[in-house]
Amino acid sequence: MHYLDWFAVYTGFHNRWNRKVGVRHPNLWVFIRKLKDEESNSRRTVHTANRGEAPPAWKRSFRLLQQRIERLQASYSDGRRDISSYWRAVAYSVHNFT
Repeated sequence: MHYLDWFAVYTGFHNRWNRKVGVRHPNLWVFIRKLKDEESNSRRTVHTANRGEAPPAWKRSFRLLQQRIERLQASYSDGRRDISSYWRAVAYSVHNFT
């Protein structure tokens, strides 16, 4: 799994969860209801994937960041970059992305 796959899933879940709950400290019943809704959404996503449907397209910014990280990986693999400059460049790219 690419870093951006994980990052997109992580940020997507938290953004969706915060929008769905709508309050900073929900009571127990609101939390349980929203958790059940999220489970339903997750099951629907799994069923969609099992049917063979294509996953949703990435946003342009995520695609560009993934391409940047792949170019950095290639430059590290080719020996044009040492490990410390590679990680600095990845950290810089991700930091400026968010």
